[in-house]
Amino acid sequence: MKKGDLDSIDFNDLDEAVLFQCIRKEDEDENYYNHMNDSERLVYGIYLLNQSLTGKNATIQSFFDSPGYAMYVPHIEDYFTTLGLHQIHDLLIALKRFYEILENDLEDEDDPELGVYSTYNFSDFTHEYISLISTLNLKNKLNQYISDHKEDFYENTTEEGGISC
Repeated sequence: MKKGDLDSIDFNDLDEAVLFQCIRKEDEDENYYNHMNDSERLVYGIYLLNQSLTGKNATIQSFFDSPGYAMYVPHIEDYFTTLGLHQIHDLLIALKRFYEILENDLEDEDDPELGVYSTYNFSDFTHEYISLISTLNLKNKLNQYISDHKEDFYENTTEEGGISC
């Protein structure tokens, strides 16, 4: 995407334009994650989390189980903090702890990191996440972030006119 391209795109479609660019990068570069900046990782990481919820009987657990998403897992809650969505951040912190407890067969009684989510299972976390992204208007927050950080989504060009990573 060249400088100024986002200016001609409707506000409500900014996330789709940036996602198209991120998907293109993934398709063209096996080391795409390392060639993305933090803003691109934020948008694409949230997209991948949401994609993991598509399909029959999908739960948020599939995001954590997918090897292709592993590089986003350590940062996923921070992406939501950056957008000002602290409730989702808190939910994901508890979810990550829940996942860690299950994966390592740990005791979970009164675990302080689970907090109000101590009785949740993956299905509960999934439903809560879906409810929060809807009520907190994730799409609008994401588009506002993109609008505020447009420069982060433009390809850098070298003096010779080529794209630099």
